[in-house]
Amino acid sequence: MPQNPKFFSKDFIAVMCPIVDLINHSFRPNCKLEGEYVNVDAESFVVVRATEDIEKNEELMINYGDYPNYDFLMKFGFLNKNNPFNELKIELNYDEYLNFTEQQFDLKKKIMRTVETLNLEEIALFSNKINDDILKMLRIYFLTNDDIMKNTEIASYLWKDFKKVISKDNERKICEFMIETLMKLEDVYKIEKKKFVKFEALGIKGEEDLKLATLEGKKIDYDLKTMLQFCLEEEELIQNNLNFFHKKLNGLL
Repeated sequence: MPQNPKFFSKDFIAVMCPIVDLINHSFRPNCKLEGEYVNVDAESFVVVRATEDIEKNEELMINYGDYPNYDFLMKFGFLNKNNPFNELKIELNYDEYLNFTEQQFDLKKKIMRTVETLNLEEIALFSNKINDDILKMLRIYFLTNDDIMKNTEIASYLWKDFKKVISKDNERKICEFMIETLMKLEDVYKIEKKKFVKFEALGIKGEEDLKLATLEGKKIDYDLKTMLQFCLEEEELIQNNLNFFHKKLNGLL
């Protein structure tokens, strides 16, 4: 089920089909793949079926899956620019915020347990939107005794109710935590890029030169260009999320 890559049926199989494997990927394909089995001949077929009228000399395209770019890179060896499904899994470190764990611990545990897919220590960042689960999860984590005293109805909230702001202090703590987390992550990517390529050897003096050289493909071989492009896109994703939390924090000051 390429359009739902995270869900598999018990009958799922993966095959490499000659000729068909030459068809390129598109998020707006003009063809789809179907499997057919002929009982009489006991033969199986992979059928490429048009989903719209196709003009002469027009390229056939199928959807490889609604994957983020790290999956495309690992599974197929290429990236999709402006991938609407791009995401980045990040780890969250609460070591400096453990005092919040103890406050209203039983209430927080009760709410968190109602969400089966929730992972408090790992969350996904999206490229073109803010993950609402981050806000809901951190609003719960940073709940204080004072929040409950001032708004006793919070004690009866469900997971979905935390889409709304709890308090200015709660929202400020979320922004500070995420800004700190994202800035550390951004620094990691800057270090990783320097492992891929020696800036001086390519005549690259800074980030803007690297971005220009990568996008234009100058002086950089294909594999290295792909990895650098991946880093640049992930950095842009991080920066978009950073901008959101900076703007949100400034609005609270």
